[in-house]
Amino acid sequence: MIDTQVEAERLGFTGSPTILVNGRDPFAESGRTPRLTCRGYGTPDGWAGVPTVDQLRQALRAVAEQKPGRAVTASLPPVPELRPADATGRLRPAVSSGGRPGR
Repeated sequence: MIDTQVEAERLGFTGSPTILVNGRDPFAESGRTPRLTCRGYGTPDGWAGVPTVDQLRQALRAVAEQKPGRAVTASLPPVPELRPADATGRLRPAVSSGGRPGR
């Protein structure tokens, strides 16, 4: 379990849930800041808390087909940075849309 910011930075942890395949994150996005936070995944239907089953299959297939020593990442749309949940438990986007969270 990663429970400190120092550990998140050391391990390159960019949020939960993180899915590892053979110790690597197939959904890694370059430039994401390591931190203790909720993680979102871009899906064909928009932002979600987890990738779709098809995206997981694609990532597993890519890992199975990769050559040793070559990093593989799945092609996913970018996901907005998220702030910790507010008092209601709703996640708040890092960039304000001008409305209340969750609306």
